[in-house]
Amino acid sequence: MQRRDSGTAHEFRDAACPTGSPVAMPLRTRAYPAMLNRLDRLPWIWLLLLAGWMAIAPISPEPHLVEKLRLLAQGALVRPLDIFDLAMHAAPLLLVALKLWRQWRAPGP
Repeated sequence: MQRRDSGTAHEFRDAACPTGSPVAMPLRTRAYPAMLNRLDRLPWIWLLLLAGWMAIAPISPEPHLVEKLRLLAQGALVRPLDIFDLAMHAAPLLLVALKLWRQWRAPGP
């Protein structure tokens, strides 16, 4: 007994993933809103504590963020480890800035 398909593979794909469905969208389009919604739900206190901690850690002799920004200003930030360290210590501050921007742009109640 032979099975007969009612349509082409293209028609099947279009029926399974109509335009506008999350499955049909590129990963980048699906991932950003989910990540931003998660950031919106993150309590301010935890984000500010993390940002403050990462900005001043380690306290002595000099915070890494200050040291790496000084190296960046001098043009001496060339080692991959230093670049990663700058990104790691600055990331929470960037998240605070992004959350502030999203709240400022959000429509009122």
